[in-house]
Amino acid sequence: MVQWFCRCSCENCDLEIMEADDESTALPKATVLKVVKEHMPAGMKMAPEAKDLIFECCNEFVQLVGSEAQAQCLEAKSSTIRPADVLKALEELEMTDFLEKCQMKADESSAARKVKRERSHSNKLESRAKKNNISMEDMKRLQQKQLEAARARMAGAGEAAS
Repeated sequence: MVQWFCRCSCENCDLEIMEADDESTALPKATVLKVVKEHMPAGMKMAPEAKDLIFECCNEFVQLVGSEAQAQCLEAKSSTIRPADVLKALEELEMTDFLEKCQMKADESSAARKVKRERSHSNKLESRAKKNNISMEDMKRLQQKQLEAARARMAGAGEAAS
């Protein structure tokens, strides 16, 4: 069993020890081994000891990077680990070989989330248009008028407060 200690050196941190062989924090073994097998040449087999070692290495890697990312997050006085914290953790752990690919994956993920948000917004507009029995163009015009009215009210409230 390998233990990792928190690097943030704060007094009230409850991250003192993380155990790699704790089943509640371990990666799913079947999933890890499936990913490894998918990247092996056809016909190649793996000894049970090698499977166990790869599984333990994957868990250690995830826990190490996660601990360091959490330390980066705490250092920045943030309560949410963001992709930048993970990338900084890889850098701090001198795992620079992973940085470029991880940055690329973070960018792809961000772009996918943006598309999903836009699609969700569009679906909501379409749903409201159907519910109110009006066209999408009319719905967008109505929304634009409401935004302009809200901006005018906010501008008026700002001037009155001055």
